[in-house]
Amino acid sequence: MSEPPVFVAVMQPTPSLLDWLRFKLGRPRVQRAFRFGLAGLALLLGLAQLLTSGGQAVGAFFFLGAGIGLGFWGLSVRPARGPEFDLPELGLGARPAPAAAIDLTTSAESAAASRARRRQILASLWLPSALLLAAWGQGLLINGPELARPGAALLALGALVFASTLFLDRLLGAPRALAVPQERPLTFRWWLLAVGVVGGVYAFLAAGGNQFRLGGVIAWIISVAAWLGAVWEWPMPAAEIWKRVQRRAAAVMQPDGLQLRLSWLAMAFLAVLAVGAYFRFAQLASIPPEMTSDHVEKLFDVNDLLGGQRRVFFERNTGREPLQFYFAALVIRWLGTGLTMLTLKITSAVAGFLMLPFLFWLGRELEDDLLGLLAMLLAGVGFWATAISRVGLRFPLTPLFVAPMLLFFLRGARRGGRNDFLLSGLFLGLGLYGYSTIRMAPVLIMAAAVWLLMWPPAGITRRALVGNTVLLFATAFVVFVPLYRYATEPDNLFWYRSFSRLSGAEQAINGSPLRIFLSNNWNALRMFNYTGDDVWVNTLPGKPVLDFITGALFVLGAVFLLARLIWRRDRIAGLLLLAIPILLLPSTLSVAFPEENPSVVRGGGAIPVVFLIAAYPLWLLWQHERRLWPSARGRWLAAGGLGLLLLMVTLANREMYFRRYPAQYIGSAQNASEIGRAVRDFAESIGSYDRAWICLHPHWADTRAVGLYAGRAGWEQVLPAEELTSLSGDPRPLLLVINPRSDACLAAARSAFPTGTLSLFQSQRGTDKDFLLFFVPGTQDLDEGTLPYE
Repeated sequence: MSEPPVFVAVMQPTPSLLDWLRFKLGRPRVQRAFRFGLAGLALLLGLAQLLTSGGQAVGAFFFLGAGIGLGFWGLSVRPARGPEFDLPELGLGARPAPAAAIDLTTSAESAAASRARRRQILASLWLPSALLLAAWGQGLLINGPELARPGAALLALGALVFASTLFLDRLLGAPRALAVPQERPLTFRWWLLAVGVVGGVYAFLAAGGNQFRLGGVIAWIISVAAWLGAVWEWPMPAAEIWKRVQRRAAAVMQPDGLQLRLSWLAMAFLAVLAVGAYFRFAQLASIPPEMTSDHVEKLFDVNDLLGGQRRVFFERNTGREPLQFYFAALVIRWLGTGLTMLTLKITSAVAGFLMLPFLFWLGRELEDDLLGLLAMLLAGVGFWATAISRVGLRFPLTPLFVAPMLLFFLRGARRGGRNDFLLSGLFLGLGLYGYSTIRMAPVLIMAAAVWLLMWPPAGITRRALVGNTVLLFATAFVVFVPLYRYATEPDNLFWYRSFSRLSGAEQAINGSPLRIFLSNNWNALRMFNYTGDDVWVNTLPGKPVLDFITGALFVLGAVFLLARLIWRRDRIAGLLLLAIPILLLPSTLSVAFPEENPSVVRGGGAIPVVFLIAAYPLWLLWQHERRLWPSARGRWLAAGGLGLLLLMVTLANREMYFRRYPAQYIGSAQNASEIGRAVRDFAESIGSYDRAWICLHPHWADTRAVGLYAGRAGWEQVLPAEELTSLSGDPRPLLLVINPRSDACLAAARSAFPTGTLSLFQSQRGTDKDFLLFFVPGTQDLDEGTLPYE
């Protein structure tokens, strides 16, 4: 009988607490939690630096990049597949379940679900990573030439990741399809057409001598209205239109009061509009803080208008279109702001604000409501659009009229409606009375028409496109008639400013015009992302016009439109890209004065298109994340991320305009305002305006601006040092304003007026803005017995 087998028990050493901790920390889930925690901490530190520094801190991008890298590293950890190790002797956990109790089917499904979730997370991070890389690179580009190469490399890498995501995730989509109405033959209402022709001829004749006359203005308005009525397409009888208007009015005007129902879209629109209003009107009286010579010229034109000169074209300082001056005259009469810089700033800020709704409608026409809201918000807070809207000059009038002109042209081209082309022509004609740079808008319309003629949108024929474009230009010409009359008169200045920059009429062209033009285009395109305008009045000298996030968005948006044009044959995408260099032509055609390029004001017509392109990546990001995370929690996370990004854009632009811009503006501007207030205080107390004088000093304050700040338009009493003795002999008090660096003026004042006293006016804007007040007391003694008091 064999002996039973002997079993030898091999005792495993009891694991220590250190072994347990080592095993626990080595678990994939713990590693993932640790890595994602580090990633979240790095991202929070980076965002905190960006928010507190106004969006310009390069160091913040290190933390943001580290956060993204740690996030990808965390995704590389695989989940646990075997039974867990534990220490039941220490009471730190339950024993693992026996191997027989493990459901292999459930484990396989769980692993597949885990892999699918990892792929979903990875897919949702590609677009934010592309945006982060591009913003990182853009931030480096802004912060100095020594960082230009790594910045450009990161920006290009972000664009490459973005383009790859477009194709891998099929984000190009298809151009928006619209139902195009049936083409109708062109018909005229001949009696209205006859009225329009007669009224236009009379308006043309009445505008002679560069004057608006009441009869001519009435005839001009009648001619425009008659022309539109003669060619307008009425979709239904006028009686039916009136009934619809009555029904809608009845729905609002209830017996118990107004019944207004605001949708989420309406509330979002109003909120974005309120943000745009803040950037246009907040601190408007103090930013920008000082008048320049251009403002003086404009206020003199407004003063001429208030004095009864109803000019069609104002010829002072090489000539200007009239729209802002008539608007400023209305502001003075309605608000009582007077001949001040504030009056001009109100007119320009209103123009910049009115552009925003048209940008919303343009984005909605091309894609949907979200794109319109994003474009409107980016333009509403954008430094470029804000700065030229508040400076008080005519600059924002070009984007104001380019936006609706482009909106109605694109809508007409996509839908085939004649009325849209007529409205586009109406805004083009009105815009020609605003700022001279809009004269390139007809070139854009012609280029767009030729572009679309190569392959017109579905549902509209080439014949209809050509016919409607002709109607567009005819409408613009009917509106342009009074200004056209001036442009045909001898010795007019209508084209002088434009030709002086394009030709050698004012300064010889130094080099090949073609080479200068190509160089100008390169420099103009760089102003969005690298180096910008040097004119301190309108921008931050040398800095790009877009903040670091919007600049990155603009590059990515251009990549998206280019890909859509090539792979989806999207005509509108190509047209938006084509519009940029055309709308920059007022700046790039300055071949006689290439140092004036890039110009943020002459290139301002591109503002609606630039911010629309910049909105596309954000629109794609929202669409992409919503598709990957369709749950309510996913929508809230996507909305939160998008909102945080837009908040960073808002804070960065607020920092640029409300802090950095006025600081550099004050440092470069003259100090006519404080000198003017000193003159006014003297004239309204013990002296008079005719006894206040400025001693001539080169490159000092504009003495015309001093008169405006003193409350006397046209006051300009300046004498050189050697002529100060001509002021002696008058017994009334005398005030001389002297530059502290003018030794000749000081010596002449001391010599001519030994009884005078000198005081220093310490400016609140710095010691370099101080000036001297030399006061000479009067010698005329008043007999108190002649006072009319008992």
